Amino acid sequence: MMRGRPGPAAWLRILRLQQEGALVRCLTDGDPILVPRTVARYLRLGDEVCISPPASGPFSGFLARSVSSGRKTRQLLFCQTGYVTQPRSDQRGQHFVRAAVREASLGIKSLHIPNSAVRDYFYFFTQPAGEHRAITLYELLRSVPAAGFADLRLCYRVRRLD
Repeated sequence: MMRGRPGPAAWLRILRLQQEGALVRCLTDGDPILVPRTVARYLRLGDEVCISPPASGPFSGFLARSVSSGRKTRQLLFCQTGYVTQPRSDQRGQHFVRAAVREASLGIKSLHIPNSAVRDYFYFFTQPAGEHRAITLYELLRSVPAAGFADLRLCYRVRRLD
């Protein structure tokens, strides 16, 4: 769930997706944009994209929404996040964290992320059997799941040197 609404930027319709190595070029009815392949997996032809105005250099993020009829509208936000709160419980008793969006040029200031989404990102054992599983952050850092924050930070810095 996102707090805030996109600003007055124009929505562009995706006309074609072309893979170019590690990136995917999204040809729109405006200027084409390059997005990482992991993000492009969730984009479809006909989806609309709202690009945040670049401060300097390439764009810093975008918001995409599906426009298919008969289905619930889905949105995808690609941005940098800043501070993340400690887990809290909402009115239904479900835990969540709130993440601040660094450059809120699209009008979105924070994200409400359910703990189940965070858990599924860090741990692989919650994925259904038989599906191809993605590498976890712990495996990427070559760390144990019981590692503390300081250990994870150290593992990240060591892997960055590789």
